[in-house]
Amino acid sequence: MSEFQKDLLKRIISINQFSTVRPSIKETCDNLCSIICSRIKRKESGNILLIGSPGSGKSFIIKKAIETASEQVGEIKETYISGLTDIKNISSALDFEFDPNQPEVIILEELTILAGQERWLYGLLEEARKASKLVVATSLKIDALEALEKRIRSRFASAVHLIPPASDKELVEIAKDDLLSVLPSEEKYRELWIESVEDGFMGLYDHLVDFAKVTTSIADFKSLFIPAIAALDPQQPELSAEIILSQIESRRNKDLLFGCSVFEMIILLCYASLIKKDTVKIHLIAVYQEYLVWKRQHNQKKYEIPRTEVKKCFERLLQLSIIEYVKNEKATQKVYQPTRLRFTLADLNQAIISSPILPAEIRDQAGTLMAG
Repeated sequence: MSEFQKDLLKRIISINQFSTVRPSIKETCDNLCSIICSRIKRKESGNILLIGSPGSGKSFIIKKAIETASEQVGEIKETYISGLTDIKNISSALDFEFDPNQPEVIILEELTILAGQERWLYGLLEEARKASKLVVATSLKIDALEALEKRIRSRFASAVHLIPPASDKELVEIAKDDLLSVLPSEEKYRELWIESVEDGFMGLYDHLVDFAKVTTSIADFKSLFIPAIAALDPQQPELSAEIILSQIESRRNKDLLFGCSVFEMIILLCYASLIKKDTVKIHLIAVYQEYLVWKRQHNQKKYEIPRTEVKKCFERLLQLSIIEYVKNEKATQKVYQPTRLRFTLADLNQAIISSPILPAEIRDQAGTLMAG
């Protein structure tokens, strides 16, 4: 494998590096930069918690915000403490040394893990407050605050920022930027590489966006390109659109319900029940009524799905091309538009039974695919 391929793989595997601030996180990045600047100028402390899934951009936001703030207030010291790598070395001894004259941001990665050392963590926050330091913590868990001791929770409760995952189009742009950020060492091959990436993404754009809509993470999406990178010819470095397309198709075929949530699978169970009952027109209203039957007869109160959420699930199944409209009847309200399953009932049964995310008590009911 060439050095070019190794560098590409290193870049594509990384989920914490971005070339630019994507639109969906720009506001958070700008806000954090503003907070850093104002606190440093006024010599005030502060605590901020960023919550987001892996690859959502938490580390990038912090890095970019500090970098931008440094241009306005001068050098800012960055102190990183990770709950993933530093937890074993953390002592309960409250020995913290901060230079009150040095602008500093303390980054706590994976706050909920660090919270296991409550005395140490509280001591750190208290000393940081006294020294007018800004603490920026991150977490993967949406309920991170609930896992914290009350006196620690109160420090972050008023400054929690949820980082949205990248949109489908942003995912495509991130992958494209990654591939274009690494160029062959020999200049004569660079134009060929850039052209092949540009052409490949243009030709596959709709396929990539569709896949991005159902992918589980940025890492999962970017892994599409690993086989194409591994297959590169160092003497003819062109990105193979065929290999990427085959990856997309193989993943779609491997899991018919790829991208479905538990709620959407429950709606599919009800959809299948209507098929078994030879229902002529299966539309949103019919599915919702069948869901009410399923919930009542199987006593599934904990899987309460409001009508508005059922509608969203139904629309999601259409978006994932699991079901489709039979025909567009303009005179008919959309909720009464008939739909059909895009694959066989037997295939649906197998997909539901083998789903790793479906709770056992629901999976056990999938044998006959009957809601009633």
